[in-house]
Amino acid sequence: MMRYFAAAILAATVGVVAIVAPAQAQNQRFQIASGDLGQALDAYVHQSGRQVIYRVDDVRGVHSPGVQGEMSADDALAALLSGTGFSSRSDSSGAVAIFRNDTTPLSEIVVTATAGGEGIERQKASFATSTLSSADIHQLAALNTAGLLQGIPGVTVASTGGEQGNNLFVRGFPSSGDAPYVTFQLAGSAVYDPPTVAWFGNADVIRIDEMIDHVETVRGGPAQVLSNGQVGLTVNILPKTGTDVFHGVGEIGITDYGKRRFDGQVSGPIGDNTFFSVGGFYQNGDNVRRLHFASEVGGQLSANILRKFDRGSVLIWGRILQENNTWNLPIPIVVDNAAVQEFPGFDIHTGAIGSPEERELTLRSGDAFRFDQGRGTNIKNGGFNFHYELNDSLSVQEKASYLEGAVFTNALFPNTPVSSSSFSIAHGGTFGSLTNVATGAALPASTWVMQVGAWIADKDVKNVNNDLSFTVHTGDNKLTLGYYFAAFSSRDYWNLGNNLLLQSVNNGPILDLTLADGTKVTGADHFMSGSSFLRGENYQGTDDAGFVSDEWQATTQLRVDAGVRLQYHDIEGSFRNLSSNAAGDTVFANTYTAQSAKTHKIAATAGADYELTSELGLWTATAAAIFSRSSTPCKAA
Repeated sequence: MMRYFAAAILAATVGVVAIVAPAQAQNQRFQIASGDLGQALDAYVHQSGRQVIYRVDDVRGVHSPGVQGEMSADDALAALLSGTGFSSRSDSSGAVAIFRNDTTPLSEIVVTATAGGEGIERQKASFATSTLSSADIHQLAALNTAGLLQGIPGVTVASTGGEQGNNLFVRGFPSSGDAPYVTFQLAGSAVYDPPTVAWFGNADVIRIDEMIDHVETVRGGPAQVLSNGQVGLTVNILPKTGTDVFHGVGEIGITDYGKRRFDGQVSGPIGDNTFFSVGGFYQNGDNVRRLHFASEVGGQLSANILRKFDRGSVLIWGRILQENNTWNLPIPIVVDNAAVQEFPGFDIHTGAIGSPEERELTLRSGDAFRFDQGRGTNIKNGGFNFHYELNDSLSVQEKASYLEGAVFTNALFPNTPVSSSSFSIAHGGTFGSLTNVATGAALPASTWVMQVGAWIADKDVKNVNNDLSFTVHTGDNKLTLGYYFAAFSSRDYWNLGNNLLLQSVNNGPILDLTLADGTKVTGADHFMSGSSFLRGENYQGTDDAGFVSDEWQATTQLRVDAGVRLQYHDIEGSFRNLSSNAAGDTVFANTYTAQSAKTHKIAATAGADYELTSELGLWTATAAAIFSRSSTPCKAA
């Protein structure tokens, strides 16, 4: 499957190179009479299907010349604004802001954590929000998806683990690791509704590529009432969609450690008011911490189709991610008076624990340990986003997504290096002999060694969610009522322990140790031990939530919002019990323990924003919320 990723992306980009001129913009027929500018803009919204944001008080009493005839949406809007003293600016989300020519353009339009998903000017939002444009993402040059958030206020990122397995911490929500208070969304739909489970976070199944238009982040605020009810950080990745003009981009990345990467994206029209976008990446090569084999292999292919109606739009999207990645775990270092120095024989910048010798191993349990697969992903994900104005005061929006696939971990977990003689004493004897398994060479008692566990943690996951809401506009008030449903499952298999003895140098070889009395510390299979912990678990759950959100533009300067959510959480499953064999290794018993948990909670939020000037404002917010829960079942039955 991997080879087809590169071919598909390359074919799409080559197709763009052959296009030397932009396609003609799609024309529409407009019939908007001259008169009040506000009424003219409302008519334009209905006829063009575009989202337009403007201040009612600003355009009140302003005369528009109207527009008649067949032309592009941009030309029609320019004609409507001709001679009015107003101009327009398109946001990266596709929405259009109207502003006076003698003032600064309106701030960015944010659609994340907004009732009905209709968007709000960032300055008017009564919650903490940040936006990363495509240009910002390129400039940031993040190592992975988690690294995108390193510039977001209130978020701490530990993103040195590679593409997956990174830790995200949100200010005010203590956690020991993973990302329990972070939800990632694609086109407004949560990727996997439980924000984190063991060995799997939302960021693990998303990759950065040229299909990302921009990223919106929201801390707290209305997000804990909407979507999956995240109280911490909601990260919404919005894809590039097609326009009236064909567009394409291709990139090639080459490293000095043997990794090659190709990115491509192409978009354009495929009919009247219908547009496409497709792109992704493929990579192959070693990791920056050299393992001396292709440990970073795979890619992502994404596509979407956007259809615009007179009073709405629908976006249908899908993607495939198949990739193997190295999980960079701690390496030995020396700390001298707070100064970090290299451990002898271990390069602090490029040194790695592991080598081609551990690429494929058979554990004592019979399991295949595939270090070359590392911490990888094989998933399929798709969904849709639908918005339609039923009449001038009532609109409906529905978002849904489905994810299915596997996330897997094959990693070497190191312990602190010690000398072979000290290691021998710790195992009840004195040093006898130490041998390089691959070469047969004998090593002295002064050789530094480390115990390393070959761990496996595989998860098969599924997730489906649906977010349906209706919004009623009455004057300066917007009331949204909605229902959110999610169903998710995970089938887990863990095999931890499986200790090897490695030399504490770059790509240290596997060693065999024998004590002076002839005791073999490592067995004939070169392992020190078998499994120390196993986990066989299967669970599934659902979330059902109803929510109400209200926004009121009390004055031209004061905006107030409030919301409430009632959620029911139901989960059940079972795990396989454990026993021990004669060698002292952990094995599965033939019995199971059932688990279940049922809870329901209420979340509520309220906020206000006051604009002091067109560029300066104050906001405040409060909440009593559902705190994110781990999806591990918590009650034995």
